[in-house]
Amino acid sequence: MKHLISVREPVRYTLPILGHARVIMGGPGKIIANVSRLYEEMRGANFKVWALNKVCLIITNPDDIGLTLGSPHFRVKSNSYAIPQEGIMGHGLFTIDNMTLWKKNRKLITPAFHFQILKTFIPIFYNETKSLGGHLMRRKERNGEVEVSKPIGLCTLDMIMLNAMGLNGNAQESSDHVFVRGYDTVINVWCERMFKPWYLNKQIYNLSPLKLVHDKAMHDVQSFADQVILERLRAKFARSEDSKERNVTETSSCNDDDYIKPRESKVFLDMLLDYVYGNIDEDYMRKMIECLRNNEDDNGCASKTLSFSMEDGINERRISELIQMNRQIRDEVITILIGGQETTAGENSFALFLLALHQEVQEKLYAEMEDIFGDDSRPPTYEDLQRMTYTECVIKETMRLYPSLPVIVRQAEKDTILSDKTTVPKGCAVGYFVFGLHRDPKYYEDPEKFIPERFLPENSNKRHPYSFIPFSAGMRNCLGLKYAMLQMKTVISTLVRDYKFFPSERMPSMDSVDLEFYTVLRPKSGLWVRLERRDKT
Repeated sequence: MKHLISVREPVRYTLPILGHARVIMGGPGKIIANVSRLYEEMRGANFKVWALNKVCLIITNPDDIGLTLGSPHFRVKSNSYAIPQEGIMGHGLFTIDNMTLWKKNRKLITPAFHFQILKTFIPIFYNETKSLGGHLMRRKERNGEVEVSKPIGLCTLDMIMLNAMGLNGNAQESSDHVFVRGYDTVINVWCERMFKPWYLNKQIYNLSPLKLVHDKAMHDVQSFADQVILERLRAKFARSEDSKERNVTETSSCNDDDYIKPRESKVFLDMLLDYVYGNIDEDYMRKMIECLRNNEDDNGCASKTLSFSMEDGINERRISELIQMNRQIRDEVITILIGGQETTAGENSFALFLLALHQEVQEKLYAEMEDIFGDDSRPPTYEDLQRMTYTECVIKETMRLYPSLPVIVRQAEKDTILSDKTTVPKGCAVGYFVFGLHRDPKYYEDPEKFIPERFLPENSNKRHPYSFIPFSAGMRNCLGLKYAMLQMKTVISTLVRDYKFFPSERMPSMDSVDLEFYTVLRPKSGLWVRLERRDKT
């Protein structure tokens, strides 16, 4: 990395040989604060951090952020994503580093997020949010306070299950959903490994109790995803006249009401299944489904599938390809469930918390609802959501202060010269500290304050387009950003129409929130508000 010798590095936290290792050694509760101090020390200049023989160039200049994230030579995620890649996310769209496969999968999945399809999701957003309101009221303590992040997380999981998988997850009705429990456990293990570098050594990790905990949780999550896939496959190939007439899939492990009636547009999972299994004989597929369902491990599944394939004269190579593609489908299913659930859950939770602290902003948002709906209690339409300009400002200001992905890391595939003449060498890790960028006073006056008006067109048009990147940017930006915005608008507008939010005694200010970085930004102790039903008389 001789090109980076002249690049400045922060003095703070530097140790001989270990470099800046203690920036992350403090764990998920300190890394955001630690890197923020480094960012402030460097005063907006690009800088490098290093530990042992690993170097990462932190890019802070929006011109360089646009140059790199928009370049085809910065599409590969760095090896810091190896842990989730080895775990439940596998080689899904978020973690995959094979660009040929990434392009193919991205092209395949993109139609599932066409705005005509997204419009059909709005009734689900609304209905699940109405259920959420009831759950929040029932969870209230005697003083009227309620923790919002956990119930909102269950709500957004139900939304993505219905919209992407066509399945009623009923997560809001259960305080201990298998997917949420398993995912949280896996994330905790990931963070143990990231913040305790000796666990990055596979030999040490494989001998530790962490490995057993991780593998049990990963098995639970993958089994849940497999069940969703296989039941949807059974729905795809069901032949009964009763099923065709009623458009309802009968399953062996789910109630009849678990599946929603198919819409005119196929859900995300249907598109993946059509691509993989679209040209396969139905009788053969039924046998393969039974094989997959009756086996608990990959080896057994493969052997039994191959045994009946030889009897039926099916090409063994094709069977192996199908098994591999089935794993790819599972990786994408888990990726979309995580991406569609956790990121929007966090932003919705932070938004309600900020509205509770800023009554004048909440009343402006409610006034916008009155302008759009008047006294009508009807659900929102797509056109209504497009009119929610101030609500969108509130959401964007929330994402500025609390970006779900506070850190993004890429790897240079080609030597690249930045605006300050620094050469980023091929193979170098490049980091983007989104949390610091969004709070940089060069781009945001009073950056620690919650001021949604920053994002009115007359104000946001003056800022650099790469000074605000809550969904990342460039070729590997978030595929679900339109989904997220429609969902968050629906959630926040629906809740504010029905309820008033006030500060809680537990968390009376923004300073009351301790932040943690567990793959996404999280509040360490949840987010507490005081809740009252809105008097509309």
